[in-house]
Amino acid sequence: SVPTVGYAIVFLLMATFLLQKENWFHNAFVFFVTMASAALIVTVPTLFSNYWISLLWTLQAVGLFWLGLRLGRPGLTLTGFTLLVVAAFRWLCWDYSANFDLDPWSLFITSGFPTRLGIRLLAAVLVLGVFGGLATLCRRDGPGSKPPSLYKVLRVLLWAGFGTLLFAVLNIETSAFFYAYLPKGRFAAISVLWTLFSVTLILLGFRRQAPALRVVAIVLFFLTVGKVFLFDMAEVQTGYR
Repeated sequence: SVPTVGYAIVFLLMATFLLQKENWFHNAFVFFVTMASAALIVTVPTLFSNYWISLLWTLQAVGLFWLGLRLGRPGLTLTGFTLLVVAAFRWLCWDYSANFDLDPWSLFITSGFPTRLGIRLLAAVLVLGVFGGLATLCRRDGPGSKPPSLYKVLRVLLWAGFGTLLFAVLNIETSAFFYAYLPKGRFAAISVLWTLFSVTLILLGFRRQAPALRVVAIVLFFLTVGKVFLFDMAEVQTGYR
């Protein structure tokens, strides 16, 4: 870990030196920033553990993404986006089960719902905020009055990632909460969540004039209806029906 930290510091110092020049050497600057980032990506798992790896990779992805936008370097922006996707995937698929004690099949916290609730919510706010913030930056910082196709695609992917992660986290936390405190109403609560989510999507679809959102909302709504009649009616008690 010490050599990689040293490499990162050296590359960052060299990039800073180039940054202070009157005429930027963009290619060399991007090269040194990329090398420093690669060294830090390798270093983080050796110095930190648990969910901190995902959170620190997320913050590093923000820096790379923003720097790529400011310098007009699509490669740097794509590197930041890729790192963000990896960090988000690790957080949702690994940290929740390995570090937050989530049973991935039954969607409940085996050590109790309040266990690490604060850091779970903080991590969710951070990751979701990064996805939404970078999607906004793509529109704001794209060169010219009309963003290039790359920025359009990234903006769509970031908002799609935001919605997918939000839906997943809401399902996990809702299921875990009702499993711990009101288990008989857990399936009904998830169906209500799906309904509210689909209604929100269809309203956003009309407001933003986004047909894709409306299609997703309709599909989710019909899935909810099918879930209610084919599964929930047989599982929940009369009061929750």
